[in-house]
Amino acid sequence: MKNKIMKSVGIRIKFYREKRGYSIRALALKMGLKSPSGLSKYENFKASPRIDTLYQIAKVLEISIYDLIEDSEELLDYRTKRITPLELSKENKKIIKNPHLFDDYVD
Repeated sequence: MKNKIMKSVGIRIKFYREKRGYSIRALALKMGLKSPSGLSKYENFKASPRIDTLYQIAKVLEISIYDLIEDSEELLDYRTKRITPLELSKENKKIIKNPHLFDDYVD
């Protein structure tokens, strides 16, 4: 469970950082960190940030802390593009956008 949480928070941090146009080093500097290594560990699922660190990240990125712990449709699109390197068929894309359609394929 912890690994799942680390991965999803890491994906969200990277998503919002890139959306803002910040490099990992730029975000670290804006947070007052000497090195981006801690942020890199979060984004690469090697560590999990404390709640106060999440708050600081959210503040610098000008987002709600809930954005770092909840999925949005925009984030789901980002994750699909990042995690699925293969070209998807039109039918598979439709299922990803509308997961309830998957029910037709499950007994």
